[in-house]
Amino acid sequence: IWIILARLIPAYVISVLVFIFCPNGFLGIDPVTFCVCVTSANAALYMGIIPPYADNSDRATFPIMLILSMPLLPFIVISSLGTSSGDAGMLGKIMQIIALLLPFLLGFLLGNLDPKIREVFKGGNTIILPFLGFQFGSTINLAKALTSGSVWIAAIVLIIIYWAVTLIIPYVVDRFALRRPGYAAVASASVAGVSLSIPPMFASYTFGGVAYSSDMISNATLILAIVLLVTNILDPFFTKWTMNYYFK
Repeated sequence: IWIILARLIPAYVISVLVFIFCPNGFLGIDPVTFCVCVTSANAALYMGIIPPYADNSDRATFPIMLILSMPLLPFIVISSLGTSSGDAGMLGKIMQIIALLLPFLLGFLLGNLDPKIREVFKGGNTIILPFLGFQFGSTINLAKALTSGSVWIAAIVLIIIYWAVTLIIPYVVDRFALRRPGYAAVASASVAGVSLSIPPMFASYTFGGVAYSSDMISNATLILAIVLLVTNILDPFFTKWTMNYYFK
């Protein structure tokens, strides 16, 4: 919980400041994209890469991380910072969030009612990771990604900011306050695929007098896809290097 708080509190504070002082964004990164990115954590990848090192405390982090990285919390925070031109699509957006939460809540309930269910799905993360990777890759518009230098600049800047927010403070807390190796903080420093579904939810919103247009949504999805791809490829290596450094 301390690691998650060390991730989320700075992330949301910085996001609010970006919404207030940079409503037009910076370096091609709009406030919605920024907030969605820095507050995201790929709980599925976390559970896929920590088994060689994990103990029960690390495994217990998964459901909390999963709940907080769902669209519900970013949606509440971002929507409170803008104004909607209509509530016609609000019910649909809420249903999207409920649809994402239901499988998790059902698994949470059944897994605690019958421990045998845990054994049945124990290896599920290993099976599903290749499919998640396929889904990540399919969201990237390769033609636009290759021809748009501004998108790559924005993605690289956002990757650096993301790791600065999600790695430094959580690692310090994990390593020196909790007296643990630090791999749990590092293993959670990757963007979740569900984050790509959040920008379209704000199609009818205005932030600081700036309307969130369809072009901005398309740009946000592409930037987040690149950040997602890079962070999900490199994070397992970062986790392994962290463990090697700790034991050395």
